[in-house]
Amino acid sequence: MPSTLLDLTISALIDRYPETVEVFAANGLGRFADNETRSTFGAALRLRTALKAAGINADLFCRMLDDVIARGPSRADGHSSPPALQRSLNLFALLPCPLKVAAGRGL
Repeated sequence: MPSTLLDLTISALIDRYPETVEVFAANGLGRFADNETRSTFGAALRLRTALKAAGINADLFCRMLDDVIARGPSRADGHSSPPALQRSLNLFALLPCPLKVAAGRGL
C-alpha cells in the first residue's frame, strides 16, 4: 500500500482518510490540516513530492499512515490515541538550517 499512498495527492489522501491529518501535523506537515491550503496546494502536490521536499523518510511516513488507517476513524468520544511512531520528537525539524548540518555531523 505505501507506493499507492505516495502516488496520491495530499488532498485526495486526507479526503479519503481524514484520520491521517494527525500524522501530517505531527511530522511537520501540519499546514495541510487547513482546508484552504489542502484544497489549493494539496490538490496539486503528490505525497511523494511533499515528503521529499520536507526531507521525511517516505517508508516511515507511509507506515505511520498505514497504522492510522488500519485503526480507522477516531473514537466516538472525539479523541484519538497517538500512534506509537509519533511519540519521538524530530529535533532537526526545529533547528535553523545552518545548525542542521553542524548537528548532523556531530551525531
